[in-house]
This record gives sequence, C-alpha cells and structure tokens, in this order.
Amino acid sequence: MRHINLSQLWEYSVEPFPALRCEIKLGARRNGKTDFAFVPVVDLVPAPRYTVYHYNGTHYEYFYDGYDQDRAHQVKEERSLLGQFSMIETRLPELPEGKFRVIKTKAKGTTMIVPGSDDSDRLLLTIDFDPVYRGNIHLTHASASQFVAECRAVCAGEQRMSVMRTLDIGGWFAVEIANRRGTFYKKYTWENDQERPGRQRLYWETFPKDKWNPPEDTCLWHWVAPRKTASA
Repeated sequence: MRHINLSQLWEYSVEPFPALRCEIKLGARRNGKTDFAFVPVVDLVPAPRYTVYHYNGTHYEYFYDGYDQDRAHQVKEERSLLGQFSMIETRLPELPEGKFRVIKTKAKGTTMIVPGSDDSDRLLLTIDFDPVYRGNIHLTHASASQFVAECRAVCAGEQRMSVMRTLDIGGWFAVEIANRRGTFYKKYTWENDQERPGRQRLYWETFPKDKWNPPEDTCLWHWVAPRKTASA
C-alpha cells in the first residue's frame, strides 16, 4: 500500500495522541466556520519522499525513489559525474510504502492507520481542493473505493474541502465544482503507470458538465423527490 500526500492541511501531530489531523478555518474568529477531522496513527511517522529523475525529451528515467535525503543527493551527484543532468523532487511527508495498513476497529468501527506489511497496489490519498468562492464543492461520484475522512467548511460564500480516501487499482472518485465560470468535474483515478512497469500513478482529468456521464450506481448522493400532496 502506498500513501500519496497532496495536502497541506493533513498534518501529523502527537498531541493529545498520534494522528493525521486536518483543520479548516474560514472567516473571522467570531463568525467563522471550522471543521476538523483526524485518523489515529500507531507507531508510524510520515517522512518526505525523494525522487531522482531525468527527462530525455520523450520519457522519464528514475534513478532513486525513497526516504533517504542523503542517498538521493548521492545518486544525483553520481549521475552528474556521468554527464547526465538529473532533478530531485521532494514530496510532502508520506507514510512508509508497504509498511502500513488502514483498518477499522471491531469495537467502535474507528478508522486507524497501523504498522503492518501491505504489498498490495492500493493507495491512501490525502488531497486538498482549491477554495471555491460563491459556489459549491463536494464529492459526487466514486467507484468501490473506501471513504476514510473528509474535512469541509463553508463560510460567507467560501468553501474549502480536503479528503482522505483509499483506492484500489482502477478505483476513482470525482469532485463537483460549481463557481462563476460554471460547473465542472474533476476525476481522480489510481492506475498502472505505463512508463514505469510495476508502479502506479494517480491520474486526473477535468470534465465540463455536459460531458460528465458516470454510471448511476457510483453516485454518492441522491436527490429526494418531494412527496406529492392532494390539492384542495
């Protein structure tokens, strides 16, 4: 299992207990709105991930992908001595790949992240979405991916949202965003990476409202038709 962190809002902290926490505050202190979410983390600490790569004009070549910063710089220097220019990409802190599991406790059904071997191709994704002004943003459709946590606040016409989700290979979810420019959908899919055999990637694409036509059984919410009453 892998963790991809695209969030500045989800942060690891140890007080009052170790957990990944997300807090969104909007508006002034007195009339503002706040939402808070957390997922307990047991005996694990997220760490930045370093990737050393080179783009040759047609595709990417990868030379290091791990959590050791010194090793990443060493690999970059080794490539430089061979006359090849390379880059280091530093990612936001992630949980160690293949060394954690997402579980639910039997007693209370609490979602937790615990140590354990998980060599599957599943993904744990933490992701923020840009604030929406005078509009709306919400999760709208998803495949059979497991929902973990959502943090969302609305105040004075401004909305902001951040989510944590797990995805299997081929799994996806979509967000509906409505603002002054109209309504559109962003779809995020966890799929096999064609450029890196044996690896996966998170792929996203945007659809205008008139081009969005997902399967009906993937809808996360449904309008309730008003009950008809006899007229006088």
